[in-house]
Amino acid sequence: MSLFKRLAYSLCLLVAPTLPISTLAQSIPTFQEADGLVVIEAESAPSYGDWEIDTTIQGFSGDSYLHYKGNNLFNDPGFSKLEFKVAIVKPGKYRFQWRSRIAQGTSNTEHNDSWLRMNDASDFYAEKGNVRVYPKGTGKTPNPNGSSSRGWFKVYQNNRGAWSWQTRTSDHDPHDIYVEFDTAGVYSLEIAGRSKGHAIDRLVLFHSDLSSVFATSSARPESERVQTVSIRAIPFQPLTIWPTLADDRLYIKLPALSANSQRGGIIINSFGQKLSSFTFSNNTTGELALPVDQLGKGIYFVQLRVDKVLFRGKFIKS
Repeated sequence: MSLFKRLAYSLCLLVAPTLPISTLAQSIPTFQEADGLVVIEAESAPSYGDWEIDTTIQGFSGDSYLHYKGNNLFNDPGFSKLEFKVAIVKPGKYRFQWRSRIAQGTSNTEHNDSWLRMNDASDFYAEKGNVRVYPKGTGKTPNPNGSSSRGWFKVYQNNRGAWSWQTRTSDHDPHDIYVEFDTAGVYSLEIAGRSKGHAIDRLVLFHSDLSSVFATSSARPESERVQTVSIRAIPFQPLTIWPTLADDRLYIKLPALSANSQRGGIIINSFGQKLSSFTFSNNTTGELALPVDQLGKGIYFVQLRVDKVLFRGKFIKS
């Protein structure tokens, strides 16, 4: 992102008026998924840490790329974070890829990786055929070969001398990266420095309905930003919940369920950030009770997904 764009964006955040609930106004940029695709230029991150803006290696998209020049952090993820948010309208399974480059050295196995985490999605894993691996620290197994910690994947490529969309984890047994969103909402995407000399140009997140060839095309522009407006185009049906002023327990009137209904639910805050998730069986009828005693005072929303229909209701925690 150019200096002019960055200054303009910062100014918008400073002068934005107080907005009604269900809006997003935050320093971390939020990118709108549209038709199952999110495209982000790496330099759009709000802060860089030990990443530096670079234009030395030609062939990048956007205004520049980011080059990690900090210390090697092979077993300690979470430093020099690049943070983004994605506003998902279309739930489902998405694949993640980044366009990166080995920016120094002569080896295709060094200066070739960074850390990646999406810890508030419904599921975050890597897949090869029918085999899945999960980041260490999530309580899920099996885990990838090599380094992984605290929900972070080590993500690498091995194509020295060119920009590459190769995005893999698990040493000597490469798995592609996937994330699942059960419901529409706003989710976090974090990248952290690992190997000095790794450069990242662009990120894509795309629904299983789309192909990698389509998503990684240079013709795709960066996704629209959600700044001070509500997440658009989410077709919510009204959800009956009570009491609207809740203390320790909340009740939900469930919509009709069939024997094969796909269903799930989340509680989000007024910024669209997921706080917790819950499930219920197809045999559940009538009403569902949810504990809310751990929530702080404020305004919250309950979202349900039943098959392809989204439901939402609002309550206040007293």
